[in-house]
Amino acid sequence: MNYLNIDNKTNKHVNLFHDLNFISNVKKNNKKYDKLREKNIVNVFCKFNFPYQTAMNVINEYPRINGTERDLVILNDPHLMKPKNVTCVNKKNNFNGEITLFVDKYLCKVDNIKSKYKIGVLLESKTIKPATYKFIKKNHKKFDLILTHDKEILDNIKNSFFISATPPGLLFKNYNLYPKTKLVSFVYNIYNKNTKLYGYTLRKKIFDHFNLNNNPIDMFVSNQKKFIKKETFLKDYMFTIICLNNDQPFYFTDALLDPLICGTIPIYYGLDPKYLDLFFYKEGFLHFKTLDELIYLLENKVNKTFYNNNYKFVKKNHEKIKEYYNQDDIMINIINKHIKNLDLQ
Repeated sequence: MNYLNIDNKTNKHVNLFHDLNFISNVKKNNKKYDKLREKNIVNVFCKFNFPYQTAMNVINEYPRINGTERDLVILNDPHLMKPKNVTCVNKKNNFNGEITLFVDKYLCKVDNIKSKYKIGVLLESKTIKPATYKFIKKNHKKFDLILTHDKEILDNIKNSFFISATPPGLLFKNYNLYPKTKLVSFVYNIYNKNTKLYGYTLRKKIFDHFNLNNNPIDMFVSNQKKFIKKETFLKDYMFTIICLNNDQPFYFTDALLDPLICGTIPIYYGLDPKYLDLFFYKEGFLHFKTLDELIYLLENKVNKTFYNNNYKFVKKNHEKIKEYYNQDDIMINIINKHIKNLDLQ
């Protein structure tokens, strides 16, 4: 698996281009690198405006804002993480720079935009956007590089490289091993539309079961009028229940990443632990596939003793999660590294 950077000591993938000094003091460093960002200007076609890390922070801190209000928040909130090495412009049909990113449904614009280097980026899973995966299989030669979490593409398309589906969503100011006073939490978003996906149906089964029966968990309900900030159900809790929308081998999102920021053990449905162990320490997670398996875990493993016995892996995952911050810098450095190889060919 040449598309993963496996460390020989830990047997874990390492995001080689993360900068721990930068992310550790976001408020100070955001302005420090204004001139450096100007050296890498990237055109991005995506359903939301890049930078990706900034967008994820905004989604979690300021839900349901957009337009001018969103731009003002990005300008004025010093805690929103910005890239160190890249400036993103969005959906420029006439672009004077060298690099253009085509993300998910915008892959099909590859023939319409002039750019020296064209990068395909697949962030959504194939269960949600199957058409984009069909397109990339037929048209991958039109792209100089492909960035994705999809193992099938990584295994079969030579110029593809791994990136996670999302970076963390929580602001780095929340990064802490908090003292735990509560056992387990679960958030149910009642406005999800993709009800046919197994992860969503499983989430509803969990909610319905524990809403009607003796409930050993603290449940939070989020809807279009009521948004639950993640720190509310993570900081105080030893465990939290998570259902990703699918169990593809390398697919994980901020839902799985953010608990690690707060020292919380995810009880999750999603990728098989053997694949998760390529990125994090699986001993710091609990995995289930069905409601019955979840009930078994809650009755037999979800307790203070298990948390304390596995706390060393909680700390290791807490340290490891820092590599996944600022995905924009990770992407631009992967691109720049392999563009040099293309220029030498």
